[in-house]
Amino acid sequence: MKPTIQIRADNLALVRAAAGLSSNAALAQAMGVHPTTVSRTLKGDAALGVDFIAALLSAFPQVEFGQLFSVEVLEQAPTAVSA
Repeated sequence: MKPTIQIRADNLALVRAAAGLSSNAALAQAMGVHPTTVSRTLKGDAALGVDFIAALLSAFPQVEFGQLFSVEVLEQAPTAVSA
């Protein structure tokens, strides 16, 4: 099994609304990253990396990790056994 971190989109939407960050550009500015980074990551076109996670958490210092992210365990495909 392999753990992975996922964005809790429902909670992120609530936190963004409360902070008045309705656009990805506004969120990117609060995070200190390029708007394309936010857009691509939230759409799943870019991997969710440590730098993005840290920037998102620093944009909302009152919010805890578990409010914005979940850790999920994905089943790994069985590997072939050679004889």
